[in-house]
Amino acid sequence: MHHVFLIPGMFGFESLSQHDYFVHVRTALAERFAAAGVPLTTHHSPTMPTGSICSNAATVLAAVAGLPAESGQRVHLLGHSAGGLVARMAASPSGRLPGDVDATFAAARERLESVVTINSPHYGTPLAATFTTVSGTRLLYVLALLSAGKLSLASRFTAAAHIVMALGDLGRALGLEGRLCLAASPGLARRLADGELARTTAFLQGIGRDQGGIVQIMPEPACVFNAAAEDSPAIRYGCFATASPRPSLRRLMHGAGAQGRVLSRIAYGKTYYLTCRPARAYPYARPDATTTARLSAALGATTDDSSNDGIVPTHSMLWGDLIWCGPGDHHDVLGHFRDDEAPARHVDWLDSGAAMTRRRFGEAMDSLASYLMA
Repeated sequence: MHHVFLIPGMFGFESLSQHDYFVHVRTALAERFAAAGVPLTTHHSPTMPTGSICSNAATVLAAVAGLPAESGQRVHLLGHSAGGLVARMAASPSGRLPGDVDATFAAARERLESVVTINSPHYGTPLAATFTTVSGTRLLYVLALLSAGKLSLASRFTAAAHIVMALGDLGRALGLEGRLCLAASPGLARRLADGELARTTAFLQGIGRDQGGIVQIMPEPACVFNAAAEDSPAIRYGCFATASPRPSLRRLMHGAGAQGRVLSRIAYGKTYYLTCRPARAYPYARPDATTTARLSAALGATTDDSSNDGIVPTHSMLWGDLIWCGPGDHHDVLGHFRDDEAPARHVDWLDSGAAMTRRRFGEAMDSLASYLMA
């Protein structure tokens, strides 16, 4: 039996406002494992949306430790974005985590077979530094709300605009801002059932309580993280790496009549250009000739330190075996893209123009399933 623990990235959740973070990955893996006649169980890791890497890693290991032992058990950690760093810290034999008072976490690590990271900032992302400023914190809440609900882009951006104006002085204690966010947008609140309203409020308040993970994915702390989080020789490490198109004024105006699309493209352009400015003193991975050739062939262009998926630099995503690479933005690789075959099935996060397709997403999931089953 394979057990895959799914670890979300920033703003991560299991299910919120009818939106399931890993639904497409979970479905794709279930289909492929079933076709191969291999039993599979996936588990959601209840990490904090912007919590520290160490505290979230402790949560993941506690979940692994609680898994009943069985013969032939194969346990994998699969993390998206910052969730990949959480997975690496959880698997690291040198990691000293909160709550590790006995040998429970060490025993849990011994059960791990692989760590897969999807678009993770192993060497940090310049975008994270922006979130530590006042204006960046406003952008943080906008992106959080975009991640939180399966609403139309226009409705989400309208809500976000009210939220940004309502927050006012962001230097005050953030414990109330989850309620302020929802109070600022009656339209958003009306769309949420009572249970969803409570979950969405708790989600936003969770961001206010602990934002340690944001600081920890800046390039400078990432350098320390890589020195401290030793890889286990008994565990396989694999990664996904993508890049999305550079925003342009021409593309911004093309198809401008589509609902919410221009606003979505503006938000993407903002995050993309903040991400394409590398910290020169803290370089990303330097891919070898084989990896460079694979990236160039898959993306149709040579990558450099400015290449990114709108959130994370492409070269920062490289750690261990390169399982899959190709065009895609930060959430396309989770199946959140404008579907070319069945638009009702997949909902885009930001309009990046990466043109992810059902076929390409299927190829990515084929590669992932093969890696896990190998």
